[in-house]
Amino acid sequence: MVSGATHPIAGPPARYFGDSLRDRVLRWSAQAHLDEFDALHAGAAVVPAAVVVPAALLVAQHEGRPGAAVVDAVLAGYEAVVEAGLRFGGAALYASGWWPTALFGPIGAAAATAVLLELDEERTASALAVAAAASAGCSRPAASARRTTCSPAGPPPTASRRRT
Repeated sequence: MVSGATHPIAGPPARYFGDSLRDRVLRWSAQAHLDEFDALHAGAAVVPAAVVVPAALLVAQHEGRPGAAVVDAVLAGYEAVVEAGLRFGGAALYASGWWPTALFGPIGAAAATAVLLELDEERTASALAVAAAASAGCSRPAASARRTTCSPAGPPPTASRRRT
């Protein structure tokens, strides 16, 4: 299912993660990057498939959702992660040492999951707010998801301070 699943270094992630839905999404997302054939959206500097598709496939399987719902979910997830990357300058973030897929990917996965769970507007906004809060620099969601606050967590890491 995941192109990187047969890569020689795919074994350690498979042994590290368990079999819960959360663990399978994390494992498939990690394995999606192993083959270096990522479908990059250059303007947003994100790889939507690596985070949206595993979440959509596994949540759909868990919830018993049909293939058409998976397509709708993947489209919503792609739109969310690419739009975030474009609006927040993903290419410039990447050039300064950030990994935009890690920053905005949770938003795409949350959008896809919201579609599959058929969340209403308020619950979808809450899910997106929680996902955005997980991105660097955003504080915890306020009482209303529409009032989530974000503040810089500090300057983007420089090459000398970047974590490896």
